[in-house]
Amino acid sequence: MGRAGGGSAGRSPGTSGASGSPGAGASAGAAPEVDCEALSPTSRIPMPPDPEHRGAFVGNNGRFADHCDESDNLVEYTCESTSECTQSGCSGAFTGSVTFQTLDCAGSCVDGTCAARCPLHGDALTYLSVQSDGTATFRNGNDARIYSCEVQSENEAGYCENAGLVGTTVQINGLGIGTSMCAGSVSFNMTATDGTATLCSYRCQTTN
Repeated sequence: MGRAGGGSAGRSPGTSGASGSPGAGASAGAAPEVDCEALSPTSRIPMPPDPEHRGAFVGNNGRFADHCDESDNLVEYTCESTSECTQSGCSGAFTGSVTFQTLDCAGSCVDGTCAARCPLHGDALTYLSVQSDGTATFRNGNDARIYSCEVQSENEAGYCENAGLVGTTVQINGLGIGTSMCAGSVSFNMTATDGTATLCSYRCQTTN
């Protein structure tokens, strides 16, 4: 039998009564509280874990709301479930308890949430800095996240090392990423275009 979640919420960080700890409940800014004891074995969790939205849960082990830990990473709660697989298939059930996981937000957790949107094809990026070795930083205009990138290839020799690129905007037109949730520091590959031609290919990392 397997158990979902990162640990028992009754032993989680923040149990001393700090904001977002047991007893905090669905405080201002939190979504409606989910009652884990009311879920049937075949229920879907009404509010699946989402780092960008603060969740609140109550179960047979207490009342909990997503919060930031002392390192400004996210302690995120959900309803605990168990699963069992045999030759005929797998079945699962909710236990009625609340469980948690701690997500590395690169120290950027705020009010029980952290940025988790991944870069997408077509996102507009503005150059914030360009170094002589082609290292660059970008701000994503869709979510204000910052990327630190190393150039891998370029369409025109020397183009991607040009400090004059600072302040200009390009678009992502090629993307290689292995996840759909980008909380914390996540690496990815991208190509940048001015709308007519691919200019630079980068290996990047989210920094906030």
